[in-house]
Amino acid sequence: MSLKNITKGLGALAIACLLSVACFGTTANAFVVKSHAVDGDWKSYEFTQAQYEEQNPNGHFFTLTSSGTVTISIQSEFYARAYIFSNDNTEREAYDGNAGILGTPESPKTETFKLDLEAGSYFVRVENATTENSYGNYRLKISQDASGANETEPNDSFAQAMELKPNTLKTGFISLDNVCDFYKISIPSDQKILLSVFVFNNAENGLAKGVTVYNSAYEQQGVHHFVASSAGSSVTKEIELKKGIYYLKVDNLDFRQYTGKYQIRWTKAPVKVESIKVSGDKSVNAGKQITLKATVLPADADNKAVTWTSSNPSVATVNSAGIVTGKKIGKATITATSADGTKVTGTYNICVGPKQVSGLKAKAKGNKKVQLRWSKQKGITGIQVQYAKKKTFKGSKKKTVKVSSNATKATVKLKKGTYYVKVRAITKIDGKKYYGDWSKAKKVKIK
Repeated sequence: MSLKNITKGLGALAIACLLSVACFGTTANAFVVKSHAVDGDWKSYEFTQAQYEEQNPNGHFFTLTSSGTVTISIQSEFYARAYIFSNDNTEREAYDGNAGILGTPESPKTETFKLDLEAGSYFVRVENATTENSYGNYRLKISQDASGANETEPNDSFAQAMELKPNTLKTGFISLDNVCDFYKISIPSDQKILLSVFVFNNAENGLAKGVTVYNSAYEQQGVHHFVASSAGSSVTKEIELKKGIYYLKVDNLDFRQYTGKYQIRWTKAPVKVESIKVSGDKSVNAGKQITLKATVLPADADNKAVTWTSSNPSVATVNSAGIVTGKKIGKATITATSADGTKVTGTYNICVGPKQVSGLKAKAKGNKKVQLRWSKQKGITGIQVQYAKKKTFKGSKKKTVKVSSNATKATVKLKKGTYYVKVRAITKIDGKKYYGDWSKAKKVKIK
């Protein structure tokens, strides 16, 4: 928006206003100039009988030092009409007005106008609304809610477009005279951006703004409507752009009610997780740990963090680092879920084998037998015995003994001699054998 030229002095203004009222769109011979402060206070005036007879309206001139929403209230004790005009474009139609404020001394009537205006000079024309003794007293007050715009002016065209860097919030203002703003953005690589527009109350409470995207050749790439559900709220749209220079045209979508203050900001859209692949060992023994790895794609995803869960924590647990701890014989599905809100998952099936046999005891029996006992471990299907005549187990041999799930003992035959013996539990899951860790060795002598 380009700022309006502020009139240099009321002296020159008064001279202009004394010209033929053809410039004001009325048949009056004169124009009574009255200066009015923008302070929100009521001020009392009179539209005299002489003015009525001579058709000379009052002109209340006021100056805005910044853009913003202007509220003008007129309270009349006679049949009046009031219109708001621009001082530097007096031949145009009025911004707003009412041809019939039907007040009386006993029952004054009030009319309020709200307009989104630029900095500059304006006037409110007050005159009679009828041809029958329409004159008397009235009050007027003018206030402004400044826009606080910090856009660089002028920015009304492609050539004047203001540079808007990523994640920089700018406040702009669309008025009745300046209906669009241009911003220039640079996209370093093909990407999606998040374009956010904050919409505020304005003169007509039209909670919307339009943004048209153009490429560097000024070719339209898309039109986006930012319609807010409430004043002071933000609307964000994801827009996919190729590498290059773009222009953002902010306007009122050709509707007057969409004037007013807005804020605009853009940033690179987060690269979301699309898939997760989990890898690592397929099994772990009870009481042992393995670490799984989650590979997140695409590789440039902004948030590669995952949360880990187990479908069966009584069989296997998993911590935040993907470390799986076997608890007991069985199966569990480990799931890695994206933490960026996409809820993308990767799953991995883990089989938990037997834990290390504990409490082993070995006792020689008659007929060259050794009876083995151990602490109960539910879910085993067998015991594998390793024996050797050397403590190092060099040249050792193995025997496998089927046992029931809750078994705690087994007997094996060995030849005469002194042996070192250790065992490990076996289980079968989905037809595949899984072996626990070897127990501590025991020494036994067979006679």
